[in-house]
Amino acid sequence: MALIRLAYASEATFKALPLEKGVEPHVAQILMTSRKNNPRKGLVGGLYYEDNRFFQYLEGEKQALYQLYDKIEGDDRHKNVKILIDEPLDERSFVNWSMKHMLTTEDFVGFLREHNLDEFDPHAFDRSTCESMIELIRESSHVDKPVS
Repeated sequence: MALIRLAYASEATFKALPLEKGVEPHVAQILMTSRKNNPRKGLVGGLYYEDNRFFQYLEGEKQALYQLYDKIEGDDRHKNVKILIDEPLDERSFVNWSMKHMLTTEDFVGFLREHNLDEFDPHAFDRSTCESMIELIRESSHVDKPVS
């Protein structure tokens, strides 16, 4: 089985609504669907959303991951979808998360400061910034609680 990892940036096409249980409702729907479907497809990863922009990191079997990415590209909740990382992977690093969702924290503010960023714009991330963002999501304990 050929594993790959893929990170992408996109912009939301929806108008953000007030948070419910700490999560924007459109994003909550994406998370619920991901958490239901990803385990069946052997996919894992993490998502961060802020300022109407997404950064998502995924790991899984090549065919399943590309099928999901094709769906994401065609999803009318996203526009300007851009792959930031697409490469082979030896072993998974998000083993306990079908879809982890990191909340905004002081750690995230520190990430922006460390990379001299005035705002969250993953389309402008270079390789180093992507890797730091992936690590931040992976290590963060500030996550929403999955809703069943």
